[in-house]
Amino acid sequence: MELSLEIPGISGKRYYDEQVMDVLSRLYGREKSPETILDIIGKLTRQEEKARLALSFVYEGLGFAESLRRAEFISEDTYFFLLSAEKSKTLKEFTQEYRNIKKRMKEVRRKFLSAMYSPVMAFAVSLVVLYIFIYRVIPQMNLPEEKALKLLPFYFHLIFFMSHNPLLYFFLIAGILFAFLALYIARRKIGFVEKLYGLYERLKLYSYLYLSTAAGYKIEDALVKYRGELKDKVERIREMNMEGIPLKSAMPEGLSVKDPVERTLLQSSLLADRWEMAKSMKELYTEMLEIFILRLETASEAVRLVSLLVVGLVLVFAYGFIFMPLLSAMKSIMM
Repeated sequence: MELSLEIPGISGKRYYDEQVMDVLSRLYGREKSPETILDIIGKLTRQEEKARLALSFVYEGLGFAESLRRAEFISEDTYFFLLSAEKSKTLKEFTQEYRNIKKRMKEVRRKFLSAMYSPVMAFAVSLVVLYIFIYRVIPQMNLPEEKALKLLPFYFHLIFFMSHNPLLYFFLIAGILFAFLALYIARRKIGFVEKLYGLYERLKLYSYLYLSTAAGYKIEDALVKYRGELKDKVERIREMNMEGIPLKSAMPEGLSVKDPVERTLLQSSLLADRWEMAKSMKELYTEMLEIFILRLETASEAVRLVSLLVVGLVLVFAYGFIFMPLLSAMKSIMM
């Protein structure tokens, strides 16, 4: 599952968006010298040559955002934010908000991945336990199989057969991996995963819209630049808006928002005038972040419980249905 929780358009993968924004949020406004700021950026990113190039653009009279873009320090999408924030004299405040959101979204991403991949880890532990018992414990006992099978439950025919044919175990692993792949492909059709994943993607969109309005853009301009997972739905929203449907109606419909609380929050946020839009979108993002974390924690607890049950059942099976019968058979044969 593609679970990257990077804010759309602020990936930081090809450029140095995150490092640049971190320096600006800490120093911009306090440090008046662009030489010092760019020198620090160059050292942190190990791109001193690019830093000198950016400084030369500043000396030519270009703005900070434009200089960073031309020196290829930041991506076009981060430039989209910084340029407007610089023009509106809110660059310091914007970069601080960017840094705070980035920190929160990383924490959410960590929790999300932990919840989604804990079942995988549970199955991995289970497979290791089975491998140890079938391919390490049984061979070390050196049991005469014909005598042992008369004393052991019927399923030991398969267990002994597997212990002599390791290839079967790898076929088992391949089958389980195929099952996980099928679940990954069909993830959007699994009830609670679909709802959680959909809310997760909308949360990223809300954070993006908040940053856009905080930088001074209109919602309509931000939707044009959006390149996240919901781009098809956002394109539909734009089409509906151009047809005369207001955003307060088009966005809940286009995003397929079913939850009445989220729908009301979204519509009320879009009713704010332009000068209050950033504050309104911040409230929407904050509220939806709290809702998402609450639902994620609930889902995580359920997933952890299921994972523990799976591991527990495998351990009980390995000990109670494999190891104990083998010990009993060994005692009977030795008597």
